[in-house]
Amino acid sequence: MSDQPSKWGEIGTPGIESWGGWVREAYHSQLYWPEVAPLYSRIWRSDPEVTVVRHFFDSLSGNLEIRWELPTHIGSRELDKPTDDDLRALDFAYEVSEDIEGGIGEWLNSCMTRVPFFGWGWWEAVPGLRKKDWQPPGDDDWRSSFDDGLIGFRRLAFRHYSSLYRWDIDDATGRLRGMEQHDPPNPIRKIPLDRSLHITYGDNDNPEGLATLEAIWRLERLKYGLEIVQGIGYEHSAGHLSITVEDAEFDKAQVREAARMIMTAQEGNYAAWPKGVKGEIIDVPFGSADPILAAIKYYGILKLSVFGMQWVALSATTGTGSYSAMQDSSSMALLIFNNMASQFVRQADKQIGKRLFEYNRTAFPNLTRRPVMKVSKVDKIIPLPELASFLNAISAIMPLGRDDIIAIRSKSGFLPETPAEEQSQAAVEPEPEPEESPEAAEDAAEENMEPDGTPDNGELAAPPNVTRDGVMVAFPLSRSVAMKLAQSEKTIPAATSILAPAELHITLAFLGRVNEQELEFDDLLEVVEKFASGASEVSGVYRQVKRFHNPDSGYGDAIYAAFESDTIKRFRSKLARMLKRKGFTLSPRPFVPHTTLAYVPSDAGNVKVEIPETEATFNSLLVVWGAETRIVKLSGEANLARRPFVVEPEEQPDDVGHYANVDEGDLESAVRAFERWAEKNAPQYARILRAQVEEESDEQNNG
Repeated sequence: MSDQPSKWGEIGTPGIESWGGWVREAYHSQLYWPEVAPLYSRIWRSDPEVTVVRHFFDSLSGNLEIRWELPTHIGSRELDKPTDDDLRALDFAYEVSEDIEGGIGEWLNSCMTRVPFFGWGWWEAVPGLRKKDWQPPGDDDWRSSFDDGLIGFRRLAFRHYSSLYRWDIDDATGRLRGMEQHDPPNPIRKIPLDRSLHITYGDNDNPEGLATLEAIWRLERLKYGLEIVQGIGYEHSAGHLSITVEDAEFDKAQVREAARMIMTAQEGNYAAWPKGVKGEIIDVPFGSADPILAAIKYYGILKLSVFGMQWVALSATTGTGSYSAMQDSSSMALLIFNNMASQFVRQADKQIGKRLFEYNRTAFPNLTRRPVMKVSKVDKIIPLPELASFLNAISAIMPLGRDDIIAIRSKSGFLPETPAEEQSQAAVEPEPEPEESPEAAEDAAEENMEPDGTPDNGELAAPPNVTRDGVMVAFPLSRSVAMKLAQSEKTIPAATSILAPAELHITLAFLGRVNEQELEFDDLLEVVEKFASGASEVSGVYRQVKRFHNPDSGYGDAIYAAFESDTIKRFRSKLARMLKRKGFTLSPRPFVPHTTLAYVPSDAGNVKVEIPETEATFNSLLVVWGAETRIVKLSGEANLARRPFVVEPEEQPDDVGHYANVDEGDLESAVRAFERWAEKNAPQYARILRAQVEEESDEQNNG
């Protein structure tokens, strides 16, 4: 048999140093996996500098948004026009992201706070069937929000490092096939790569990547050793006990006990020297204290610099650092962070993004391009509250120059760069108000709106008066529903603010503030009207009152009525996608269908609020742009089955025949024929027909 490779064969191997499923690429044997797992876990959890970086990444990752995009074809203009299946696939990808337990953003947060440190991470991508009556194996309570029979993902389940024992590597090719998990008392499990999400950092050719903790380990050892020396030095500098014996006759045991009690004395304790014995504590200078402290700070900065975050210690080391210098230095950290996020999402797309459409390849027969995962970038924006924290932290330890003051005033967004005393005209500058966070702006918008909903007679009320600058799309409540849900000081005596019936609504999409928008009100109306033309009404029920714990909002905790509906999340998902395609930015907070009733202090005890079980149907959207509002009626597919169905002769399909246009007497036969045709050729119409039949059946049963 010839040893020569075939024409298409792969000649070389990755060349990673490994045996028996264990990689041996680290520069020190103490850093080999899995032996190093406890060490890395300790550093990740407790090292001060690593903790600072981890919290920094954790905070920033909340501002990242994963989106799906259709790649652009190069060449033919005709190919650049997406097919219907391309657009359906794009909607499907967004739905799967939202259907994942905790949302796909939770995976990215987990990824950003682990992979950069350990070099790699392993998640099991657990598939799920999108059918209401599908029961996952075991005690899994996951249920899809959709019912189309396609395959999505239930969750991206992180597998902790301490349980990941050995790589499953093909000896012949060197390629990774999976991971072996040892999680006592459970049996050893092999998790295949095609059921997983494996993310690496630093060295993508190595299944273990390149852990930044590997570089930090050496620095951590040096810094830790110096901290021990420093502690011993300070202990010695506290003084030592000098004992003088004046009498040869003394009890050694008594002397030792007295010395012990003196050196370990606490408040209220005392000890007496035996007769003929004198003792005193003599101070010992610790001359090396300053050099050792400087070395400890130096190694701490080196650890931070691994992540481009040496600017965190800027003021402590230079003593004269500046706000402008801190901004410039922090740019590298943001660049590193954004590149990491982009790398991780790109790897996720090649694995689970590709796998998702392999699972459902028959559902999109005319797919010309697969939707790909992308992630937004975090811009360097420092709001005023953070400026205040920065100033409070540094004002006592370093001077601020004129450039610093100008930079700070400029960053505030509303203060003039030149201080009042330097302006040509003397004027008294007003005291600036604290800048609202996006979350607080959303709460403020909700608190001050008056969405007057759909009255009982079906007529739309006048647009509400909105005094804040929030931008959102919401469901307005009808007066009858709002009156049932509305609360008062009698029902919520602890409330700091109670919303009037006319203010009650369900926020579907909060888009920030008016002054943050790059688009116009007409752009928002265009999207909402287009969406409403194809959207049907949403029905559900209010059964219970819950509480959002949010001590940092400035408004306290929100008391809200939870809205239960089988269709609202899918409705909102489609609306959100259309808004994003237009260029609007949505609040990153998970969507929880609810109507805020009141606000109470975060430290308020148990607040018991009861509401009657209330059914609600929404057939209109409220569009808010600061003080401008508009009501948009829904007129979508729910009413399609009720409309006259007329097909011109040239448009009649052969397999429908003369039943395309019918008289009233032949309606039943025509519907049956059309239903058979739709099941085969147009499933979307078949679903509409089934929904109509179910609706009519319910009406008959209830009647």
